[in-house]
Amino acid sequence: MILDRLSHAIRQQNWFAVALEFVIVIAGVVIGFQITAWNQERGERAYEQMLIARLSEEFQSIRGPLEETRAEMRATMMATGQVIDALRAADPPGDEAAFREALRRANYIHEVPALATSFSELVATGGIERLTDRELRAALTAYSDTHSHLLRQYETANAVVGDPQSAYLRAVSWNTDPATWSGPEAIIEYDFEALRLAEAELQMWQAFQNDLAGLADDEAALIDNIIAQLHAEAEE
Repeated sequence: MILDRLSHAIRQQNWFAVALEFVIVIAGVVIGFQITAWNQERGERAYEQMLIARLSEEFQSIRGPLEETRAEMRATMMATGQVIDALRAADPPGDEAAFREALRRANYIHEVPALATSFSELVATGGIERLTDRELRAALTAYSDTHSHLLRQYETANAVVGDPQSAYLRAVSWNTDPATWSGPEAIIEYDFEALRLAEAELQMWQAFQNDLAGLADDEAALIDNIIAQLHAEAEE
């Protein structure tokens, strides 16, 4: 219809009408583009809000287990220190049950909590770039870097503490029943004099345990920051 009116106006040399039709056409195109842009923006915002909701739920869910792991890491590190102090005292410990419990805890590296699944999917698909808040993207990147560092440190520490040729394992006999490994019956017997040769080894274990606990603390702080930012984004 517009083309018909335009052709008619040109034949009649009605240049005002021609100009008016051009303005109408251009305005229609501009409005069409604007509507498309608005719809796309609304779609992107809806997608971002969905991501924020998923990330918020998941980071909340992993915060509790991480707190438990941090507490276990600290307890293990302290137990290793107790064994070292007992060895330096040169005499067998007076509290046999407490010493065996410390021996049990010392020979352990706690597994790294899992990386947030939704975040992993975002990184794999490039979806993290669709988050508009730069500070949130930076916080998520810092979380990823810290988790990667924690995982590398865990793998190294686990290999060192789990070395079957360690002086500790030559001096300490563990129960062969895995059901006892989390309780006082885990350690069947130990040779205190032979165990004293493991002092330097235990110091190295404690250093690894301390590093892992520190990295877990850093990760917890980053998660708290991310959760706060996600809540702020959801309220906007």
